[in-house]
Amino acid sequence: SVGSFFVAAFPNMKFCLAASTLVLASAGVHKVPLTHKPLKIQDRISMERSVNVTYGEFGQPSSIVINNYQDAQYYGSIEIGTPAQSVRVIYDTGSSNLWSSNKKPGLLSKHQYYDHSKSSTYVANGTTFNIQYGSGPVSGFYSADTIAIGENSVESYTFAEVDNTKGLGPAFAIGHFDGICGMGLDDISVDGVK
Repeated sequence: SVGSFFVAAFPNMKFCLAASTLVLASAGVHKVPLTHKPLKIQDRISMERSVNVTYGEFGQPSSIVINNYQDAQYYGSIEIGTPAQSVRVIYDTGSSNLWSSNKKPGLLSKHQYYDHSKSSTYVANGTTFNIQYGSGPVSGFYSADTIAIGENSVESYTFAEVDNTKGLGPAFAIGHFDGICGMGLDDISVDGVK
């Protein structure tokens, strides 16, 4: 058969293929722990429904409004600055920018935040940052600092410090995340940030 001829004619091909597959697989695997925090029943009862449908004169749906109020949250921790400040982020494959809240939360809030005055590797940028999500906008300004995701760190990485999260509504107010880590490619990055 053709397969037998191929293996007989190229005996090292099988080994090379297996070895290269192993190298590629190990080079591409990075593990970052995620935390799953379902909303409490009381939060689910009091929050606005995810989908609101209005009906027209003849009973057909006239508009469907979908809000980004999630009934479950998945987040992981990253570190920003030196010494490292831990913030919890949602890993978002639909965006490409990293941002963290820089506002100190109120007494009852469990949010963490990034404080650039406590980092020796912080570099001011100051350019305005605005991003629009399905649930609404957030805004702030760009900065650069060392970031670490799992065991991988990047020095002088440009990210946004966000001081206006009102566009996220209840998703941020009752959420257990402090920012968003966009995992998409550069071509959808706001302001072309890498």
